[in-house]
Amino acid sequence: MQPIAAATPRLKFPRADQKLTGADRFTHGLRQLSSSSLGHMHHFDPHHRSSGGMSLLELLVAISIAAIVTTTAVPFFGNLLADQHRTSILNGLVHAVHLARSESAKRGRDAVICASVNGRSCSGDGNGWRQGWIIFVNSDRDRPPRVDPGEAVLLHNTGTAAATLAGNRSAFVFRPFGKRATNGTLVYCDRRREAAARALVISYTGRPRVAAEGPAGRDLDCPAPPQ
Repeated sequence: MQPIAAATPRLKFPRADQKLTGADRFTHGLRQLSSSSLGHMHHFDPHHRSSGGMSLLELLVAISIAAIVTTTAVPFFGNLLADQHRTSILNGLVHAVHLARSESAKRGRDAVICASVNGRSCSGDGNGWRQGWIIFVNSDRDRPPRVDPGEAVLLHNTGTAAATLAGNRSAFVFRPFGKRATNGTLVYCDRRREAAARALVISYTGRPRVAAEGPAGRDLDCPAPPQ
């Protein structure tokens, strides 16, 4: 038997006397190709599985599951990163307090931690801690404390742009020989506001601690977010 040749789609071309523009010719050709191709398509079955592949129904189920997992996981990882950043900033402040106490005892001079914008001087703003802070030895014990010529900055931290960090003090003074230090509180707040706020509390003895609530178990107050 002779093999039966596959039917070749016949394309209709415009008559010779028919004038077509370039756009008309392009559109006419697309219509002819589309009609010939659709005539040879097999019946579409959403449950049909190609060799080694997936059916359309299985693919849709997989996409739905992936969407659910992504919707659940993204907020979780966002909170995880926010927690890590909060821990990093608070640990930096605790380290600064310990360093200031150590330098004060070693040098027999007042050591100061203060909010600083430029890393060279104190800003004098209790709401400016998010812009950074510095530690310096205040040899002349001036009030309010300021960095004078000859008083080197021992540490500069650039703060954080992802949260607010404000307190009731713009500077903390640590004195040698067991003298009373400046007490106060700094409150860290990110986009989660009071639900994830933390406070760094510095006592009269100069010891720092991190707290998740205010006095008498009250919620910590977060300042307005920066504009």
